Amino acid sequence: MNLPTIVIVLVLLAAVILAVRSIVRDRKKGGCSGCPGGCSCGSHTKQNGCCH
Repeated sequence: MNLPTIVIVLVLLAAVILAVRSIVRDRKKGGCSGCPGGCSCGSHTKQNGCCH
């Protein structure tokens, strides 16, 4: 592999790690990753898939 390929792979790997970390943090807080406001209840409503 050449240098540009290695850099691209590292950037993509970092993005995946950050995404997984964010999902784990949301789940630990009791929220869901699909809610922009980080809803804290366990069930979803039909509006925007978030708790209201």
